[in-house]
Amino acid sequence: LHDVEALWWLAAFLLFAGLLKNTGTRFPTITEGQRQAQSRLAKDLFCVPTRRSHAFTLHGLRGYFPNLHPRVAEFGGILERMRKYLIRAFRAAEDGLEQPLPFSVAKDQKLYKLLVNEFQKIINSLAADDVQVSIKAEELQNALRSNDEAVALATEEKSQEYGEEED
Repeated sequence: LHDVEALWWLAAFLLFAGLLKNTGTRFPTITEGQRQAQSRLAKDLFCVPTRRSHAFTLHGLRGYFPNLHPRVAEFGGILERMRKYLIRAFRAAEDGLEQPLPFSVAKDQKLYKLLVNEFQKIINSLAADDVQVSIKAEELQNALRSNDEAVALATEEKSQEYGEEED
């Protein structure tokens, strides 16, 4: 299950940390506001551990979608369904757990087939409408570096949550 979850995170990274270069023929070009909303989502998921954990296990991704480009939100919706499949599989596997999870858990719960079908929807949509997402290492590194304030804020929030005092 953890390996399958890692595939989900990789897909989320490619979508949310990537740059939407061609939106396809059905939608307008991405606006600066949509690009900033996507950047905030990427930073929350990949730079702030508490927000990442809450987004995956508790709140999901839907709250981010209204400000995203429609294509990013569309693929995000597919990832959100996949996230729910994963959460259900983890809960079912951990129910009454007395020993480590067997390697066959994902196959036994048909999770693999569900996720393959969802990934195929993304692939088909990308190909049919010539949507292009680009990952440029330098731009990504700059975006992640600029997130130091968000990480510091999250650390401060966590400290206050547990009643720790600042030095």
